[in-house]
Amino acid sequence: MFKYSSFIKREYDYAIRISAYLASIFPGGHRSITDISNSLLLTKPITSKIVHQLKKNQILESVRGRNGGVKLTKNPKNLSFLDILTAMNFNSTLNECLKNPAICPLVSSCKIHIYFGNLEQNLLDTLENTFVSEFIISENSLKSKGGE
Repeated sequence: MFKYSSFIKREYDYAIRISAYLASIFPGGHRSITDISNSLLLTKPITSKIVHQLKKNQILESVRGRNGGVKLTKNPKNLSFLDILTAMNFNSTLNECLKNPAICPLVSSCKIHIYFGNLEQNLLDTLENTFVSEFIISENSLKSKGGE
C-alpha cells in the first residue's frame, strides 16, 4: 500500500486560510485569535502557533488593547501564497536531487532531474503569482457554506 506524504502541510494551508480570512477586512480590520479559530474551525493552539509565525515574518501584526487582535500587514493583492508559505518555513522540493545535486552523479545529464526541476519551478512560479485577494474568505461566505 502506497503512503502519501503532504507537500503542503496543514499548517501551511491554515496560514493561507487565516490570511484569506483577514483579507476580507483589510486594511483597517482585525480579529482576535478566538474569532479566527471559531470562524475557520481551527483550535486556538494551532491558530496561535500560525499567527505567531506569520507575525514573526511580518505577514500579520498585533492590534493591542481591549478589543485587540491581529491584522494583515500587506495588501492581499500583493500577498502571494509563496510569501505565506515562505513565512511558514516551506522549503519542500519534489526530489532530493533538486535540494542537493551532489547526491547524484547523473544530475547534469539526467532527464528526470530536469523534469522535476521544471515541474517544481512551475509550481513555485504559480504560488508566487497567486494572491490572497483571489481567495478572500468572508464571514458571509463561511455562513453560507455552513448551511445557515
